[in-house]
Amino acid sequence: MTTFVSSLAAANKAAISPSSAGQVTAVRGSLAIATAPVANDNYHLVKLPARAEIVDFVFDADDMDSGTPALAFQVGFADPATGVVGSELRGAGAIGQAVGLVRMDTIAALRIAPVDYDRVIGIKCTTIAATFVAGTVGLTLSYAESSR
Repeated sequence: MTTFVSSLAAANKAAISPSSAGQVTAVRGSLAIATAPVANDNYHLVKLPARAEIVDFVFDADDMDSGTPALAFQVGFADPATGVVGSELRGAGAIGQAVGLVRMDTIAALRIAPVDYDRVIGIKCTTIAATFVAGTVGLTLSYAESSR
């Protein structure tokens, strides 16, 4: 397992915070993937600032699997201690098998409670590509300061 980090998710990069409750802010992080992902590789893409609530996200990817498509990623929070990305925002899906995008499609993601610290959101490779082709993955995250 390897972890790759975009410039927006870097430890020394402050999260971009909305200035008032209800004001939606959007950030986009992306990474070029030049070598075939192995199962459980983690890609850290953006930060959700402290006290912010997710409004929406869009995960996009180039076609990075030209063989019998198998490549799959999940979307979630990176564990602060291990860097491993969970599946809180979207379970494993076929994005990356063809050019495309997926949006947030679960109520659970809208109901994730705000916390008092920044959280990294990323993707994790759950299934490797049959025939890997280099490409780019990206995550656009929309969020607002919590009014709770």
